[in-house]
Amino acid sequence: MLVAWLVSRLSPMIGLPHIHQLRRFHASLAADRHRVVVCVGDSLTQGNASFDYPHVLAGRLEPEGYTVLNAGINGDLAWNVLQRIDEVTRAEPAYVILLVGTNDARACESSWAASQYVRQKKLPQTPDEAFFMDSYRSLLDVLGTADCTRTIVVTIPPLGERGGEPIAEIVSRMNRFINQEAAQRDLQCIDLHHAIERMLDTRDRQSSPAYDAKGSQKLIIVSILQRYLLGWSWERIARRNGFHVFTDMVHLNALGAMQLVDLVEQTVREKAAADC
Repeated sequence: MLVAWLVSRLSPMIGLPHIHQLRRFHASLAADRHRVVVCVGDSLTQGNASFDYPHVLAGRLEPEGYTVLNAGINGDLAWNVLQRIDEVTRAEPAYVILLVGTNDARACESSWAASQYVRQKKLPQTPDEAFFMDSYRSLLDVLGTADCTRTIVVTIPPLGERGGEPIAEIVSRMNRFINQEAAQRDLQCIDLHHAIERMLDTRDRQSSPAYDAKGSQKLIIVSILQRYLLGWSWERIARRNGFHVFTDMVHLNALGAMQLVDLVEQTVREKAAADC
């Protein structure tokens, strides 16, 4: 009985049903080709270790004929997304929302985290900033060859809420790179990082836990258990762990993720209106 209960509670963390849906999808057969949105990335997109922003985005857009698909996989680095980006382009989306780089930043900050990613995500090398940049450029190259697909890139949010820590400079460099690539390719860039920082600037940031790779990993596990075994909301988890917009230094609660939903919805609508 206990095992069955545990399986039922933790089942949202098992499997990739959203990826199977993406693989079966073909815009010309299933939806309005000009209103297909695919959200691509890591756990911030998959939404079972974090607030599920694609689900809320779908609730806003799908009543107007849009189709929103989730192509997030927990733990992915930019290189992992590159390996599966053809699954996205085969869906013939009108819009791709690309949010990736958080795990790259974590790997660059900590050799322990880097070794975990190499083993768990089967990377061909130890990840560093150059590895991220090469993979990200290649991602944009592939997406740039997809007919009638508009790529919208998103800067990665802070890691932890304190600011001024070594991880913050790594995130800043990666976001400068994302902004530069977007500008050079004439792509829309949603500055999620700035939006989250603006929210945090109103808080006592030094009271939240300092970012640490191992510490954040422990908090991720604790947050998942609180969510799926105890049934806590992401907001309650955030408060319990000492955060305002994060649950565990990495993942967003509803307050933080709704910033992303609002920005993506606004950008998609503006793009659609301009294309009419």
